[in-house]
Amino acid sequence: MIDVLVIGGGNAALCAALMAREAGASVLLLEASPREWRGGNSQHTRNLRCMHDAPQDVLVDAYPEEEFWQDLLNVTDGKTNEELARLVIRESSTCRDWMRQHGVHFQPPLSGALHVARTNAFFMGGGKALINAYYRSAERLGVQIRYETPVEDLEIKDGRFVAALIPERQVNGVHLAAERIEAKSCVLAAGGFESNRDWLREAWGQNERGEYPSDNFLIRGTRFNTGTLLKRMLSLGADRIGDPTQAHMVAIDARAPLYDGGICTRIDCVSLGVVVNKEGERFYDEGEDFWPKRYAIWGRLVAQQPEQIGFSIIDSKAVGHFMPPVFPGSKADSLEQLADQLELPRETFLRTLQRYNKACRSGSFDHTKLDDCATEGISPAKTHWARPIDTPPFYGYALRPGVTFTYLGLKTDATAAVRFANQPSKNLFVAGEMMAGNVLGKGYTAGVGMSIGTAFGRIAGHNAALSCLDRQPESNLIPLLNTAEEDVNRQMQICNACRYCEGFCAVFPAMTQRLEFNKADIHYLANLCHNCGACLHACQYAAPHEFDVNIPRAMAKVRLQTYIDFAWPKKLGALYQRNGVTLALSSGLALCLFLILTLLIQGNLFTKIEGGNFYHIFSHNTLVALFGSVFVFSILALSVGVVHFWRKVTPKEEKRQQEPLPAMLQAGKAALTLKYLDGGHGQGCNNEDDAYTLSRSRFHHLTFYGFMLCFAATSVATLYHYIGWEAPYPVFSLPVMLGIIGGLGLLVGPAGLLYLNYKRHPDHGDQAQRPMDRAFIVLLFMISLTGLLLLCVRETTLMPLMLALHLGFVMAFFLTMPYSKFAHGFYRSAALFKSYLECVKEKKAKQ
Repeated sequence: MIDVLVIGGGNAALCAALMAREAGASVLLLEASPREWRGGNSQHTRNLRCMHDAPQDVLVDAYPEEEFWQDLLNVTDGKTNEELARLVIRESSTCRDWMRQHGVHFQPPLSGALHVARTNAFFMGGGKALINAYYRSAERLGVQIRYETPVEDLEIKDGRFVAALIPERQVNGVHLAAERIEAKSCVLAAGGFESNRDWLREAWGQNERGEYPSDNFLIRGTRFNTGTLLKRMLSLGADRIGDPTQAHMVAIDARAPLYDGGICTRIDCVSLGVVVNKEGERFYDEGEDFWPKRYAIWGRLVAQQPEQIGFSIIDSKAVGHFMPPVFPGSKADSLEQLADQLELPRETFLRTLQRYNKACRSGSFDHTKLDDCATEGISPAKTHWARPIDTPPFYGYALRPGVTFTYLGLKTDATAAVRFANQPSKNLFVAGEMMAGNVLGKGYTAGVGMSIGTAFGRIAGHNAALSCLDRQPESNLIPLLNTAEEDVNRQMQICNACRYCEGFCAVFPAMTQRLEFNKADIHYLANLCHNCGACLHACQYAAPHEFDVNIPRAMAKVRLQTYIDFAWPKKLGALYQRNGVTLALSSGLALCLFLILTLLIQGNLFTKIEGGNFYHIFSHNTLVALFGSVFVFSILALSVGVVHFWRKVTPKEEKRQQEPLPAMLQAGKAALTLKYLDGGHGQGCNNEDDAYTLSRSRFHHLTFYGFMLCFAATSVATLYHYIGWEAPYPVFSLPVMLGIIGGLGLLVGPAGLLYLNYKRHPDHGDQAQRPMDRAFIVLLFMISLTGLLLLCVRETTLMPLMLALHLGFVMAFFLTMPYSKFAHGFYRSAALFKSYLECVKEKKAKQ
């Protein structure tokens, strides 16, 4: 029996087959088309949308994750699964090296496609060259490939794949009998249903004019995507996703062939002129956004017009600003002649053009930017690149809806598993157009279809191979490395070959236990790093050496990714990417202002309270309810994140072999004494230069133990309250003394850390994270300062005001605690625990 059966022959199917084969599984790929038509819609593609944080070979500038996500969010109008979309985005940043290993070559952006020079990597030779490379690689690796082998049915039992059924057929004049092919697991990547005219007619139905719009659709892609398996899976109860009328649908030349017209039938001058329907009226903003972000909605727009036809109108000023179409347009020396050639109602057409020309406002035309050439006073407006159409000759192109692929598909998750009644199948996976609707609810942006197919094809193939070994599918990205992780991997390989710094900290002994570094290893080592800087100044391979080794900076970037990836709830992880100072201080000041206004309304703002009892202002129960609930949530959020982190970095088999108590005691001691801020020799770490200093260690101690003493003061006061001794307490009582000593530590410690942070060498750590570090320090300082001042003025009229300020900063701290620098202590402690577990295990192995 074959291990993995892949049904389909395009990009997603090939990625799945290659990944499964690389994982050691035997693989059979079934392609419905003849060899000469292999590749499905992928043969018509030309690029891949890629996240990247810096220029890369054929990609210019940067296209970070958040910008990619916002682009996708905008074009889909929010109809997308963020978890799966971000998975695709992150995978797009690392997949190209793997693609190159399988023979895919990239080239600079094509002439006429400069809008996507920053965002998209172009395949040399286009999609067919990519498909050919993948097939060559698959054959070389031993993937079995069969053409003209359509699958018409599947055997599914209790949500598990059993077998694929192939009907009788004639191939090259030879009659082939029906077949039943069993496999341990299966990947479905057989495309959508765009070539099934009956299904399109059923989905689109009849419009208010009595027309069946889909009868006038052309199919830009393959004729072999009839949706047979998709329909069968839906009838078998697989969970579905998407609207059957939503699709990648482009306005293409009305003279294009019925199937496989591909890229050259697209009309790319839409944004440079106007588009009218058969009645001579405009119906949408032609300059809404860059063409690569809007071209795939115009087919749907034309489909909604009478007789499903539109006309793109330009003048000679537009010529040369777009890729020329395959068929010449109608050409005339006057708009009247053009209307007659296109068989448009002359009077309405001329009135539409006159209104448009009159509405155009002068600006600086620049088709490479969202310029300021727009219309005023007409609807629909044209928001960019609006210039009067007044310079002959004039050109017109008849447009029809051209369907590339449909968005109705099978619902899936981050493992690419097909789901039945919201439960994932153990051995049936889906990729490509059959699941693209999970990410694309509507709309499109250039190259993202290939991003989806590549990401989920690789995930599906990887997990299909795992299922053959009775292993659980990966519940997140295949552990491929993003840019920051790849940099740590590169530097760790250099350090592992050098090993001069083993005595500095726990990172290097942990490093030596590994010959390779996967994603989990990298996040573990990054959180083990204390950013002391000793290894940077001692490194013979640091800049200006070409190896450019900077462990503190590389590790800091990965740590930030750890905090984001494991934040709970997931969406709040984005707070780590915001401006830390602004977020923390604005939160604190806003809460202070709210409390001050509350006191002002109550008339208590400048009232002297007998004995300085602030519970007369805010009751004990009110404060417990407010602050207690937020504190519990914050601790819960941090705990959930750290538990997920621990599970990710510690394999199950390693957990079963552990004796945790000795390691826990050692890790606790290292954390409480800040052992790894002593430089490994007791003289401290580095800060502004290569000199050792204990200042950072000492200020950290003051901050940490100051915080703990303040927490102890609050805990003791709470205990006193519940045993009947209510506040206020005398100065020399235990809660107040703990608070004073802790407050002084929490005042001096953060002040010193803030000073050191500003003095720190620019190559220490990640400069982009310093606002987050400083925000955390400033917030701690303000809590301590307002707390001590509150004690000083508690028997004066300033007490209510100071109480409001203090409580505001404390609440801001609690609210932001799981999403601020505070989290680093929790993750670092977990990493230290794992480090000492490894040490215990190593000692036992040597005995």
